[in-house]
Amino acid sequence: MDDHIDIVYQVNADVTGVYPSTPLEAQSNPELTGDLELPPFGQEVDGQTYPFPGDPGSRIMIREQNGGNPISKIVLQNVRVLRVIGSGTGIVGESETASPNDLTYLVLDVEPGQAELVHMMLTVGTYQVVLRGSSDTEIANTPGSTMELLITDYNLPIPKTIRIPSAGAQ
Repeated sequence: MDDHIDIVYQVNADVTGVYPSTPLEAQSNPELTGDLELPPFGQEVDGQTYPFPGDPGSRIMIREQNGGNPISKIVLQNVRVLRVIGSGTGIVGESETASPNDLTYLVLDVEPGQAELVHMMLTVGTYQVVLRGSSDTEIANTPGSTMELLITDYNLPIPKTIRIPSAGAQ
């Protein structure tokens, strides 16, 4: 078998808890005195600064949640499929055919870091496996997709609100 796949990952996430958000809040915190700045990425700033997300002391939290904003991104590309195993005992394509209701397992040729990504995708969020063309080996650099991108760049229609007449109105 010489098939290759891409794996697209989707999760709903929200950025929450950006504190302190105002100078007044910073002034009430004895640890934060003077003017606070958010330094430009990768540059040092004199004085106290807000920590970047993930840095020690950061109060910015990115969390997965059902009502969050959907985010999709091709995470792994051109992954070699070693074997497709159906819910029976045979290998799909040799002695067995898979129906849409069967469980099918993919045995992938991945490196340890890629295996960790696959495990994460199986645990949090959802993923979609996309079969690549046999001559397509180019790695695509994509920005990922968000609901905002679909609306602004692809003209996804936004549902309009409607007014329901009050009871008894004709």
